[in-house]
Amino acid sequence: NMFDMATALVREADGLAAAGRSPDALARCETAIRLAPEFPPAHWCRSRHAFGADPLALGDVVGSAVSAVQATLADPRWRRFAIADEGLS
Repeated sequence: NMFDMATALVREADGLAAAGRSPDALARCETAIRLAPEFPPAHWCRSRHAFGADPLALGDVVGSAVSAVQATLADPRWRRFAIADEGLS
């Protein structure tokens, strides 16, 4: 798995979006998903930046969010973090 590279791409995407370059940010997120499809932050990244690139593209936004939840629940490490976050809030 390529979690380190995907993490770097997600961070780069967030920086690009902050600079007003949502289409470039979305491309970085999609690359992160191709490198590490089981990495939930990459899917959340795509959901966030798909909305930033086109707020009316709800299919992409919701589809990526669903993929993120599925990836979170599929991996015990991420699942534990999600359960702990929900339990503490």
